[in-house]
Amino acid sequence: MAAWVIGDIHGCFESLLALEESIKNVDPGATFVAVGDLVDRGPDSMKVVEHFCSSEDHTSVMGNHEEFLLRIVRQDRPDLMDGIELPPWIESTATLLERKVRRSQMASVADWAVNSRLMWLLQGGAETIESYGGDPADPSSWSFPRAHLEWLAARPLIWEDEAVVVTHALVDANDLGVLRGSEPTPREIAGRTLWSRSLPREAPDPDKIHVSGHTVRPRVIHDPRRRLVQLDTGAYMAGRLTAYCAALDAVTGVVSDVTWEMA
Repeated sequence: MAAWVIGDIHGCFESLLALEESIKNVDPGATFVAVGDLVDRGPDSMKVVEHFCSSEDHTSVMGNHEEFLLRIVRQDRPDLMDGIELPPWIESTATLLERKVRRSQMASVADWAVNSRLMWLLQGGAETIESYGGDPADPSSWSFPRAHLEWLAARPLIWEDEAVVVTHALVDANDLGVLRGSEPTPREIAGRTLWSRSLPREAPDPDKIHVSGHTVRPRVIHDPRRRLVQLDTGAYMAGRLTAYCAALDAVTGVVSDVTWEMA
């Protein structure tokens, strides 16, 4: 039973099914780990989340688009998040403005909250809401199954086995050490784990391959010196959805027919 790490899916459900079928043809016992960004941009985020959270053979780390979704749903539909605990590094707009004094002087918390919602909608959140049957312009129409929100909120920043360590974005050895620790992850390190595009100078782990997504590449990048594999090959922009298996030293992918453009 080998673990296959799948790149950024972004709501491309048909491509996901095709990729998994091709993998199971050669590895019937395959399990699947996503690098995050299951949602937004593609048309079928709801189906992707349901596919993952209803299967014991699937898991995922947190991506920046999952973080964005959870933050905005908590902000605009707190009733849907009642009783669901989010990691402390997912900040509310009000908490962010307490640190960003200059921003708080430019506009009110309410204005910045609207700005945050619009940013998420423009970055693919609109398609996610529509996949759940809601109207992006009307938060009162938003409908997310509680099981989906609970599963998304529980996504870790890191997943690893004996061969690979998976995070959404690139990390260095110092941040990886903190992520593996028992203490709560500081906001700054969580932010880099979700957003960083900076290549580390050395291998984050000398004994394991670090697999990430987040940054779209024309092909899978395998950097032997840094022991890195980058898997985001632009499924949402008519690229490919790709997967990597360290145990088999194999890469495979399928062409995507999804073409998303920012509204």
